[in-house]
Amino acid sequence: MEKTVKPLVGTTVVFEDAYTGAETYGRIIHVSGDSGVIRKITKEEAGANPRRIFPKPAPQPGKSEDEWT
Repeated sequence: MEKTVKPLVGTTVVFEDAYTGAETYGRIIHVSGDSGVIRKITKEEAGANPRRIFPKPAPQPGKSEDEWT
């Protein structure tokens, strides 16, 4: 069973950019329920141990989950 940890404001993260597929670094600046806002930062700003996350795309009206891009 996978352990889910609620991200905290100020946490430094690394994730795959949904549009470019590039590894992207960021810092969580706002959390509301299951959603959050991440500000992009440089790899140098992220430091040695950013937390890897796997964000899901936001739902798009009129499309099934399989069609989200």
